[in-house]
Amino acid sequence: MIAYERDGKLMDPCYLDRVELKLNGEGPFRLIVPQSKVGSPDRGERFSPSGCNDDYDYDKNKDHNAGSMVRGVVAIRIEPMPVGVEEFDYKNGGWAYASDGTFITDTSFSSK
Repeated sequence: MIAYERDGKLMDPCYLDRVELKLNGEGPFRLIVPQSKVGSPDRGERFSPSGCNDDYDYDKNKDHNAGSMVRGVVAIRIEPMPVGVEEFDYKNGGWAYASDGTFITDTSFSSK
């Protein structure tokens, strides 16, 4: 699944912090990976304990799939490419599409 909003608002665009060599932000698109071990959600470690007493505080024994998700999705390659379709050069043009919020589908270009 690819997400483009969180709580009804567009995701913060990704950018590379060249000083810390760290990717900040999470959008405009984010790959959402299902849990590998089904279970109830919990808050991130940074947000626990919350004091809410709702059993959603961080639990290190639960499946935390956030580490498997990809932030700032640039391109998805589909194999095999259809005959006559030129493969997208994501290495040289991907960041422009990410910053514009452009989603590439098959041979057409569309934006949000």
